[in-house]
Amino acid sequence: MLHITDMHIDLGYVTGYNKMCGTPLCCRVTDGPAPNASAEAGYWANVDAPCDIPLRTALQAMSFVGEKDIDLVVWTGDNIGHNDWNQERAT
Repeated sequence: MLHITDMHIDLGYVTGYNKMCGTPLCCRVTDGPAPNASAEAGYWANVDAPCDIPLRTALQAMSFVGEKDIDLVVWTGDNIGHNDWNQERAT
């Protein structure tokens, strides 16, 4: 069995951009380049910053999982990005 939860893929993720931008979601073009190396968004993702993961990380994970003998996959949680200001509620 494989349990996948809360993937939160960010199609706007940019490696090297500011991962400590001060908003709920960083690592994007709008956050600008990182001011120093310790603030750079990593290639695969960041565990120490408010960034969703880049598409390549999700694809690599699914590629790895695809090589395994798994009988059951459970996908839970939410997947929507943390960029709430870009989401729209239908009225």
